[in-house]
Amino acid sequence: MDNVNDIVIKKSTMIRKNEQPIGEVYLVHKKPLGTGAYGVVSLCKHKVTGQERAVKKVAKKKIKNMERFQQEIEILQQLDHPHVLKLYEYFEDSRNVYLVTEICRGGELFDRIIEAEFFSEKVASRIFKQILQSLNYCHSQGIAHRDLKPENFLFESKAEDADLKIIDFGLSKIIRNPQFLESVGG
Repeated sequence: MDNVNDIVIKKSTMIRKNEQPIGEVYLVHKKPLGTGAYGVVSLCKHKVTGQERAVKKVAKKKIKNMERFQQEIEILQQLDHPHVLKLYEYFEDSRNVYLVTEICRGGELFDRIIEAEFFSEKVASRIFKQILQSLNYCHSQGIAHRDLKPENFLFESKAEDADLKIIDFGLSKIIRNPQFLESVGG
């Protein structure tokens, strides 16, 4: 590396498995924020910095395909976009895997659709633009989400103009096909 332009720092090298027990790093609240088919999401607080985050606890016995689950972690490690859920770190013990992510307190897009019944053109266009931005970014990185639905988009907050984040990369695929990447501008 003779040139400073040759230095590449990838997000995936910064997000690693933390070898400590999660309880030594985070205070995990008992009351869950939500539950899904594979895990429970709870609020947690970093013991040193005080930062609040979400932690998804996934029981290993519920993971049907460990290779696919590992790929989901790999995908989250490499993605870095304002409309993609951020993974900060992950932990593992004998029974569970813990994914520590940014916290989104605004609920699912699905729930907002049901609650509002309809969106104004301005609100709908803002939401749709954020969805397209997240998908364009994923595709440019060679990631196909493959499970797009309103339940897989969370709002950062309850605010009407809160940003939207795409979540749940469990069915995603890493596409290394050059024609695919060219077709989406990657």
